[in-house]
Amino acid sequence: MTDLLTSWNDCDAKDSIQRFIVESAAPGSGFIEAADRIAVFDNDGTMWIEQPQPVQIDFIFRALTQAAAKDPAGVRGAGHGLPAPM
Repeated sequence: MTDLLTSWNDCDAKDSIQRFIVESAAPGSGFIEAADRIAVFDNDGTMWIEQPQPVQIDFIFRALTQAAAKDPAGVRGAGHGLPAPM
């Protein structure tokens, strides 16, 4: 089977999803008519919830927190609109 989720680690979930995709598109017991299929598009291979803003905002805050922990000087200062540390 072609690796449909190249950015995923090999695991049971990945195998199940790939198997579902193949079985739903090929004639057989798992076949789903094209008119009954629903396509889901995401940002980068991960699955977002239907209304992703709260999750994305949480992600942004966590990423900023991690960046600040690595380089506090890079968070404040010229060009960022934040006051320089005292």
